[in-house]
Amino acid sequence: MKKCIRCGLPDYKIAFGRKKLHIDDEHTCIYCHDFNTHQDLYTVDFKNNQRRFHALCDQLRGAHTYDAVLMYTGGKDSGYAAYFLSKVMKLNILALTWDNGFFSKENMANMTVLTEKLGIEHKIISIGEKNLSQYYRNRFINLGRFCPCTQPALFFCAPEIAASSAPMIIMGVSFGQQLAILQNRLLFEFDDEQKSSILRVLRQQGMGLSSFQDPGFFIHALLDIASGNYTPDMVELLRACVRQFQKLHTGDRTIVILSLIYNFDHDTISRVLSEYGWKKPSGAHHAGHTSCIMEPMKGFVSSQQGMINLDYLELAAERRWGRFPEELYDEVLPTLYYNEKEPEALETFLKITRLTKDEFYAVLRKNPLAHAAPPEINWNLMDTLGIQMGRDQLTQLLTQAYQRNIP
Repeated sequence: MKKCIRCGLPDYKIAFGRKKLHIDDEHTCIYCHDFNTHQDLYTVDFKNNQRRFHALCDQLRGAHTYDAVLMYTGGKDSGYAAYFLSKVMKLNILALTWDNGFFSKENMANMTVLTEKLGIEHKIISIGEKNLSQYYRNRFINLGRFCPCTQPALFFCAPEIAASSAPMIIMGVSFGQQLAILQNRLLFEFDDEQKSSILRVLRQQGMGLSSFQDPGFFIHALLDIASGNYTPDMVELLRACVRQFQKLHTGDRTIVILSLIYNFDHDTISRVLSEYGWKKPSGAHHAGHTSCIMEPMKGFVSSQQGMINLDYLELAAERRWGRFPEELYDEVLPTLYYNEKEPEALETFLKITRLTKDEFYAVLRKNPLAHAAPPEINWNLMDTLGIQMGRDQLTQLLTQAYQRNIP
């Protein structure tokens, strides 16, 4: 395995084209070359982003029952967002948690203690064990991926988000994740002139704030279910979520990525959260992911298929942008679980998905995550769900999402 000497990425396959990451003879990857070329443009103007966010908060504060919905996992990033929004920004927020089936007792305790001590209303959205099993099973078999993260949380919480009437939806995700996603698109979808123009506009308008009317949010969530086969009860649930998600696009809501607005550092996050009773889960790193017992499964499933996932790109981006020294990078890297050893979480995953170990490895041998094209769309399902676009348009958007949607 060849690795980039600047950011540590291995030459596994990447989402765009499902081809191996190019690392040149000087052991530098294409992401680092791109960053070095456009470094002045990739600089995040936190002060400008904060001015725009504060103006938005001043405009919206108190106008609705809730000022914002926070997509809340109880991990350090969304936990600190809960603290910052309620105590510093003085916003009335509703914390929404999609029960992904993999929250430990430690994590559930962190959720509860933070929301209670911060005085925040908290709702947990559950779709039931049978539906959860179908969702994960179809997602794994058809797409070869596993991550109970942003897209399904937004999708299954769509009815509650719509009911809240909150004008802002806060995502407590990390700086590294967002910059990795942004760079991935800019690097592979645009030429240098277009990229420079886009980055200049983003800096002028302020990063971290985007309209929820962007169809990408819906299409990326739809990608995870578009090829599946489900029971009638699950189909009814999916229809309800599709209906509400499409309604959300007609409203004037803003998605807020706090990590692009404030330059939060990991030590401050850990210190502040500990003052409110939050405890780092056992086995997690304070600068890594702290919200789910299945973190090792993401890395294992990706590495077995020779793919770089978002966790690896996130870690490399933190290092590339100078936020992670090499020593911290080396500490967090093992928690991504890119090795041959089966994680203990595999048994839990098999239980939830109702797969045998033989079935699990049979899927991995087919390498669905590394296929150059997305799986065939279940058009009977799409018609039943009431997707408000034609087949040609939907096929184009889902194919585009497949290339952009880092596992």
